[in-house]
Amino acid sequence: MTPLDKNMDSKKALSDFSTPIVSVIVPMRDHRGIAIEAVESWVKKQRCNPDDFEVILIIDDTTRQLEGAFRRMLRPHDQLIIHMADSYMEQYDVGARYAKGEFLFFAEPHCIAEPEAISEMLYYISSRSYDGFCARTTPICTNSIAQTFSRIFEERFEEWSREDHWSKVFMRGFGIRRSVYIGVGGFLYKYKRFAESLLAATLHAGDIALVMLQAWNSPSLRKYLRVARFRN
Repeated sequence: MTPLDKNMDSKKALSDFSTPIVSVIVPMRDHRGIAIEAVESWVKKQRCNPDDFEVILIIDDTTRQLEGAFRRMLRPHDQLIIHMADSYMEQYDVGARYAKGEFLFFAEPHCIAEPEAISEMLYYISSRSYDGFCARTTPICTNSIAQTFSRIFEERFEEWSREDHWSKVFMRGFGIRRSVYIGVGGFLYKYKRFAESLLAATLHAGDIALVMLQAWNSPSLRKYLRVARFRN
């Protein structure tokens, strides 16, 4: 592991602010050309108390050219971490261990957050006893391959959404209590993308309550709350 640059050179220490409830963790490597839009959707467009959440971006040599733009967008209590790693799953884990929030929310850099994403998470957290959740996303399909992939994912999502199904960890949008994440050891990132399934299996075996976020009091008839638009 390489040393971390925690973006505190020109910003106040996080302790000067109220402790956030949610930490949004986004490694920026696979941004698919929408890095700025994705970050802005979290730091500038959320309809909630800005102190309720922090945003943690993790960059490496593949996104170092965007460092200046990211620093200008981030708020004083957000974090920018520079961490070189073979796997972005390791970057997720690094972000989780520097997070200040009670809940971690893992998002992908090619996801555009809906403006109500954080407020909906906060409502769900305060009204449910689950230790974690997986949110549905709306695909932004740019070609027929993306459309096919999205259709397959949607079909599988219905299966994964069964209460007794073990697989409920997907990086498009996954939230979990930080204490639970740390307690089970976090992502085993040496297994790279398989670390998602390994964490899901570990949580299921430990009888830790996870759920696919369901919409409540929604003006639409969507079955599941969608927190982001996802670019394939």
